[in-house]
Amino acid sequence: MSLPELEDLFGQREYAVRLDWGPVGAQSSGADVAVVVDVLSFSTSVCVAVERGMSVFPYQWKGPGAEAFAREREAVLAVGRLESSLPDSPSAISLSPAALLAGPTVPRLVLPSPNGSTITTLLAGSGAHVVVGCLRNATAVADLIAAKLGRGDTVAVIAAGERWREDGSPRPALEDHLGAGAVLSALSGLGHRNAMSPEASAAAGLFDVVRPSLNQYMHDCVGARELEAMGFRSDVDVAALLDVSPLVPVLIDGAFQSTSKGEQPRTARSWDRAMRRCDTRGWYVRRRGRVPVQLLGPGMTNSLASLERPGNSNDLALPAAEDSARLGLSEWRRHVCEASMPGGASAGHPRPPWRNGW
Repeated sequence: MSLPELEDLFGQREYAVRLDWGPVGAQSSGADVAVVVDVLSFSTSVCVAVERGMSVFPYQWKGPGAEAFAREREAVLAVGRLESSLPDSPSAISLSPAALLAGPTVPRLVLPSPNGSTITTLLAGSGAHVVVGCLRNATAVADLIAAKLGRGDTVAVIAAGERWREDGSPRPALEDHLGAGAVLSALSGLGHRNAMSPEASAAAGLFDVVRPSLNQYMHDCVGARELEAMGFRSDVDVAALLDVSPLVPVLIDGAFQSTSKGEQPRTARSWDRAMRRCDTRGWYVRRRGRVPVQLLGPGMTNSLASLERPGNSNDLALPAAEDSARLGLSEWRRHVCEASMPGGASAGHPRPPWRNGW
């Protein structure tokens, strides 16, 4: 068997829905959409922060680099749980989901994490559409990825797991298996069980069996007992809640932002980047409200500079939340663009460069 064939085999690439573990599994999955599941506590913390209106920048781990990273983004750097409780702590905001739920909010937060943030960084570099999943938003995540599957995309659910302190080797974590299983079980309920790899299907089945006693399993697992011994049982309480959030944090411009049924929030920087990327391809869209009214292509009238910013009557259109993954025209679906062409798809205007998944 050749190396490419082995990569496809270990990446479960013959299936549209995959489950894998840790950074190496994330790299091997090769999916269009990746769901990062690190229940205790990165994914839960991101979900809670986004629920409260914060944009969250993941960072691989703390240190001088993290401080510089936060300064460059005019963001607050979260500190470790124990560090946040010290009198001389530089910040009261930590990785603790319970503290994020009850404490002060900030517009922009840098959240260091050795597992979830590392996996996010690797996936973002691969060009995948990265979202965060946990027990709190499992059904919302399933709804989003079901829409992606309906458009021909592939999905990988990545359970972060933990690491042994002795040598740093990966250690499976029950809480992440259950978090991934919750997303996959909800996806199965939407009719996608047959698209799952055996690994993904088994995780869904595990969750279905455990669900009646989910709270007990969550509080009795090794990761929860470790947090309880450190005095952070409330973090487990927050993480063990099932389907209490309708939001799906989506990675945009390096930060997780919220999406539900509405449109993705956009910063001025996001719009500027999107306009530059669309302009490079020679295609962009004019809209009135949420309805695309004109697709402009190479050699057609109306310059990019004439388009107004969001909130005005005519502006550059980015995808709605359920369609957003990679900024730029690569996310516009074929039927939207063709329906928006002046004179229709047969008017003689050149077609945009369609990409995989359109």
